[in-house]
Amino acid sequence: MVKTQVGTAGRLLREMVAARRDSASAGAERGAAPRVVERARPARSVAAKIAAAGGADDETAALLRELTVRHLGADVGRRCGLYEALGGHRGGLPELLAAPPVSQGSDDTLRPPVPRSVHHTLGLLLEHAEPEHAAAELAALPERLTGLDAGWDPGSTVEALLAG
Repeated sequence: MVKTQVGTAGRLLREMVAARRDSASAGAERGAAPRVVERARPARSVAAKIAAAGGADDETAALLRELTVRHLGADVGRRCGLYEALGGHRGGLPELLAAPPVSQGSDDTLRPPVPRSVHHTLGLLLEHAEPEHAAAELAALPERLTGLDAGWDPGSTVEALLAG
């Protein structure tokens, strides 16, 4: 009987230690995505790094919404200029969004292709924009960006806009 109690107590202790370890690691993961938004370099890698951290949780979504509203708002020109800036910006996303706008070149200017990560990060920002701002941005974006061959994946906000 004593041997059974010791075995049961040992098993319970191991389960408690495992539960605490799992809880601690879940807490670390839970805050990972907002830190990615704040610290990832270059800015265009934010979408991929958020996905690797488990996706955008409520805190991350709120941070992305706050950044897009504060720095981009309804300024379609600024939103479209972000495409040009993301390709070469080496710093983080918050500093890029806070920086003065980049002037856009004409739509017929030849440019080297941008990394696919630019499209994914723009899609992430578009997904967390106010729906009316996202609709205006989609209408203003150059065809070369929204074309099927561009790899654009704007997410659920665009699907909601198209659904009406």
